[in-house]
Amino acid sequence: MNYLSTDWFKRSSTLVVIAIIVSWLFSLIGATEWAIQIDSMGPADPHGEKGQRERPPAALLFILPFVKQAVFILVPAIIFIGIKKVVKKITRKRQPA
Repeated sequence: MNYLSTDWFKRSSTLVVIAIIVSWLFSLIGATEWAIQIDSMGPADPHGEKGQRERPPAALLFILPFVKQAVFILVPAIIFIGIKKVVKKITRKRQPA
């Protein structure tokens, strides 16, 4: 418990900043011509008929939102852990023996 309360503001703010940067990068990708073209085409229809598309399995409708949340939470967390390890190695090398 002591580890959680130690320097919590710095760690939390770093994680929030990384999450904001990742979200900003996703929004930049969404504003490209490539993304606009994909949005304007609509979903692909494998049968060639608009009204005859198959619905996804019901299990996917429940599982995919959790997968999405896990990805959006874990990507910034993994980036944060990587940056933290690099900073720790750099500061360890700078300290005199």
